[in-house]
Amino acid sequence: MAIGQLDKPAAQAYRASARQWPTGVAVLTTLDGDDRAHGTTINSLTTIALDPALLLVSLRATSRSVTHILRTRRFALSVLAHDQAEEARHYATPNRPQGVASPLAERSRPGSLTGCALLDRASAHFECTLDSIQTIADHCLVIGSVLACSAQDTTPLVFSQGVFTSPGTTGTSSLR
Repeated sequence: MAIGQLDKPAAQAYRASARQWPTGVAVLTTLDGDDRAHGTTINSLTTIALDPALLLVSLRATSRSVTHILRTRRFALSVLAHDQAEEARHYATPNRPQGVASPLAERSRPGSLTGCALLDRASAHFECTLDSIQTIADHCLVIGSVLACSAQDTTPLVFSQGVFTSPGTTGTSSLR
């Protein structure tokens, strides 16, 4: 039986369906040409191998972070804790302050292996070097080789149905 081409889903239906999948929330950090810290909120982090330790993130192809990662070949991830919705919203805001004007300067420390910012109070940290990058549609799939990682005993922040929440809680914090 031949499989016919499926109709392209309407953007609204696709978005509504995708919102049903809860994800963790992280801030990806990089360094620019002047070694200033830059961060962006992501919810597309996947571990893909244990040996060697590799992870994958998806970024808009037009993201400044892609440019910085290609230049420096390094990045870090801070998996946000349940009480870090403010940080998630901040780094998701377009045209937010970068470099010294960013809260990264006062709410983080540089990773010992990459120099990329690691947010204070995060549930977990990963320091990575670029393994590979591939452009698919309007996004880049970035695979990182994990140089170092650490975890804290705290509940992570979750994004589901357009709001930030935590596993086992009923309270939510809207993205807006």
